[in-house]
Amino acid sequence: MRREFGALAFGATYGSTATVIQFVSALGLAIFGVLRDSFGGCGVVLGAASLCTGMGALTLLVGRRASRA
Repeated sequence: MRREFGALAFGATYGSTATVIQFVSALGLAIFGVLRDSFGGCGVVLGAASLCTGMGALTLLVGRRASRA
């Protein structure tokens, strides 16, 4: 985190990331189960997982560019 976002942003970035990781670890499977049951298949669940992964990758790319500027 320090390398990607810089030393000054380490605390806020790490705290935010740890919060999201704990939330998803605790409730992610239940949320995906509800989505699967609501929409009758795994397509929406896989789309949501792909969206989350893409958002994480985009965050790393934006953070890397901002820290180099």
